[in-house]
Amino acid sequence: MEKLDYVELWMSKVCESNGTRHGYSGAWKKFEEFCCGKGYDIKNIVPNWRSIKSSTRNRDQKIEMFKDEIKDLVDAYRSYIATLDWSSTTVKTYLSVVKSFMSSSGIPVDVDIPKRAFGRYHNRDITKEEIRSIVEHVHSIRDKVFFIMMAESGMRPDTLCKLQYKHIKQDYENNRIPMKVELPSEILKYRVSDRFTFVGEDSLRLLKEYLRLFKMSDEDYVFKPRRKGTGDQHMEGQSTPQAISTSFNRTIQTLKLSEIKGKGKPKALRLYTLRKYFRNNLRSVDSGFINFWMGHTDNADMHYISMDVEEHRRRYSEGYQSLRIFEPSESGQMKIMEKQLADANQTIEELKQQIKQKDENVTDLQKSLSTLEDRVKPMEKFWKDIQKIRYSKVIEHPDGTLELKTEETDTQSES
Repeated sequence: MEKLDYVELWMSKVCESNGTRHGYSGAWKKFEEFCCGKGYDIKNIVPNWRSIKSSTRNRDQKIEMFKDEIKDLVDAYRSYIATLDWSSTTVKTYLSVVKSFMSSSGIPVDVDIPKRAFGRYHNRDITKEEIRSIVEHVHSIRDKVFFIMMAESGMRPDTLCKLQYKHIKQDYENNRIPMKVELPSEILKYRVSDRFTFVGEDSLRLLKEYLRLFKMSDEDYVFKPRRKGTGDQHMEGQSTPQAISTSFNRTIQTLKLSEIKGKGKPKALRLYTLRKYFRNNLRSVDSGFINFWMGHTDNADMHYISMDVEEHRRRYSEGYQSLRIFEPSESGQMKIMEKQLADANQTIEELKQQIKQKDENVTDLQKSLSTLEDRVKPMEKFWKDIQKIRYSKVIEHPDGTLELKTEETDTQSES
């Protein structure tokens, strides 16, 4: 029987994204190296535990000895990483990885996790000018598109790498700006509900240049792995966040946009700062829409925003001018002016409709008044006849004839 890789089985079970797997893998490797330095082969911990657990001779004693040995090893590791120049959040993360493996493997070892942890915010804000310099300097058209789309959409690197042509096809082929990007649940972190986001003119322009290199089908990944040493020749398949991040970091170093603090030290600028740029430069847009586009887990704001795609598109378009990296091209400026003119014409048409409606209301009112006057006139004549009889008396003449004579009185005059 082939020997099982228990570390791989554990990571396959707990890691939902490539980013999480990469982080867990690095943390576990650190623990492996420490154990090796202490003379313990941690790779065999699961078979060792199962062998002791199934033994019949001195079983309880062996189990207690095993648990004490591993507990001492973990405590020593905890003390070791506490001496490193790491934030308390990083220490907590590394210990949580060890605890996850022990728990998943059924090994009854208690790993003490710090209850309180605080992060050091090493990443500074990246500026529009810096993003422009990075995009202009990087050689790969794939990476140019990736950086711009990340800054304009707020997508995670892992989500962008999983993006397929079918997720952009409709608006891409119709040259629609802002361009809608479908985000099905399976490509989002934490498996949140289906979402969508948008990118603007800069992304669509570079995307057109990039995708000319391929004949795309619906299932093809947008961002393909590059062949080493071949410029912009690509292979089939899916690129990785690590490859894109490496390109970003190299460009940062070449342009000297961020100080190198030493191996293993956090960088002031990293790929994720493009996502941070998106969040920080859409201040005019309601936070519920931003959280939706960024694929955040559900919060109270999202329950109150519209789910209409065109309302989302309008909101994104309003915030895009503060987000975009490059100045609008001549055609882009024309489209902006056309959009403004179309909006103005729509407003004029709406005002015309309102005026027309008011005119119709006035006409209806005039007709009602005319009808009312027609009804009142007979009533006025009838009332005058009544008044005439009320203030009249009958006079009998000598010849026997009768006459109705009206008397002018103050009351009659007032009536």
